[in-house]
Amino acid sequence: MKSFLNISKVLLVIITFALSTSAMAQRQGGQRNNGPRIPNEQQIEKMIQELEKELSLSEEQSIKVQAVYTAHFKKMEEKTKNGRPDREEMQEMRADFEKDVNEHLTKEQQVAHAKLLEERRQQRKQKR
Repeated sequence: MKSFLNISKVLLVIITFALSTSAMAQRQGGQRNNGPRIPNEQQIEKMIQELEKELSLSEEQSIKVQAVYTAHFKKMEEKTKNGRPDREEMQEMRADFEKDVNEHLTKEQQVAHAKLLEERRQQRKQKR
């Protein structure tokens, strides 16, 4: 009888653990519906370093593009504080952001940048 109770307790613990792990996994997955995380200053710097390599940005371009990125993500943070902005507003903000970045790029860099953005969009779609 004691061994039956011990086995029952062990099974109960295992089932409880399995259910709690499943619930935690669902909660984490659900957080993606809130939209992408806003990058911090170090992440923005990393993005700019990648752009420097991929677009051969000059030092002056890097500084200006980083300022555009920083301003854009601060604006995004403000807009998302009270929930997610509507789709049209987000698309407008993205278009303004891309236009502002392009103001600091040469024509060749603009073409390469547009291609890079499209590749990244496709990668994000595949992850979904």
